[in-house]
Amino acid sequence: MATSGTYVTQVPLKGTVEKHFKRYRNENYLFPDTIGHHIQSVTVHDGEWDTQGGIKIWNYTLGDGKEEVFKERREIDDDNKIVKVVGLEGHVMEQFKVYEIDFQFIPKSEEDCVCKITMIWEKRNDDFPEPSSYMQLLKNMESYVFLLVIVPTFVLADLLIMSDVDEIPSRHTVNLLRWCNEITQIPHLRLKNSLYSFEFLLDNKSWRASVHRMALHGVSTSLYSR
Repeated sequence: MATSGTYVTQVPLKGTVEKHFKRYRNENYLFPDTIGHHIQSVTVHDGEWDTQGGIKIWNYTLGDGKEEVFKERREIDDDNKIVKVVGLEGHVMEQFKVYEIDFQFIPKSEEDCVCKITMIWEKRNDDFPEPSSYMQLLKNMESYVFLLVIVPTFVLADLLIMSDVDEIPSRHTVNLLRWCNEITQIPHLRLKNSLYSFEFLLDNKSWRASVHRMALHGVSTSLYSR
């Protein structure tokens, strides 16, 4: 008989149970915009986003860079704030006969909760490794998904440009800022200063515009600007 087991972990979260449960229950389509380095896409195969028994397909990347696909059926327990994922097809199901995950959101205070993740698995044969890499992916997801609750209007690594409406940085400048990882302070942009229209260059001394970047500081899930 092949090896089976259960993994259980808890991830502390900022925000109420109701908000986090709603994200997992109804709003998986937001995940790729916020944690695109982990989740590349989520699509509905059968039903709707919040359908009991609905089927979804996930494209994701493991910590070692391996890209995989996962097809799952969703079971929802509104009373106990549990979203159950039952594996149907995909890369993980090539290794496991049983692969089920419970996400249960448990209140800790008025502003905080924990996500209890329970993974039940049974390997098809003992040549396959235990699903520790999949559990790590889920823990990493939880550490980032809290941004959907704390800062729902921003996605990871968004740039917030503080400037007048007529102070417009070039696309090249914006892309350069997006690609830089080691900006140590809030940068100010030197923009061309035109009078009346772009045809009449006045000088290159406009320093009012500044750039702020929404990002994560390590895995502590604290926001900062730089």
